[in-house]
Amino acid sequence: MVSKTILLALCLLPVVFSQTNTTFTGTCPTVLIQAKFNETKFAGKWYEIKRFNNTFITGHCGRPSYKWNKTNYTVTYPTKNLQTGTVVTTNFTLKKQLLQNPGKYDVYANKVKNFIPQYILSTDYNTYSVVWGCSYKNNQNIQHLFVYSRNGTLSANFFNKTIKPILVQNKLNVTRLVDIVQDPKKCGGL
Repeated sequence: MVSKTILLALCLLPVVFSQTNTTFTGTCPTVLIQAKFNETKFAGKWYEIKRFNNTFITGHCGRPSYKWNKTNYTVTYPTKNLQTGTVVTTNFTLKKQLLQNPGKYDVYANKVKNFIPQYILSTDYNTYSVVWGCSYKNNQNIQHLFVYSRNGTLSANFFNKTIKPILVQNKLNVTRLVDIVQDPKKCGGL
């Protein structure tokens, strides 16, 4: 009986840890957002390639769609649990923090403001984007970080030459990024 309990606990560990937030000691880093961010060009479908673990978006095969509505984004974010095949769709709205400052958004799910905003740190609109947010409390910060592509892949070379320098410049911990599965066979149904 004890061995079955231990086995069950070991099997559940990845599930428990995949649903935790990525936390760091200290205040949120000061980051640079995308200069002259174009909200219309950013709209559309993205594929999640890497992220920090978080409780807001879980699963694999993430394929967020950002729809620009002149004042905010409506985001539909389906993901898939690869073990069960269950598809979960998270819907939320991004509202500009300041009208004159595109690229910084408060996140609302079911009309309730999320405690972590989303900032567009960098994008070329056609290949990649880096989306980040942070919240600070009691000498700890919780960060959400997402690396997206438009086509479901980013080469290691592209990541190392283009995206990693952006993350390092913004003092974001590259080693805490988790690879997200985008295999068409495993991600079918999205």
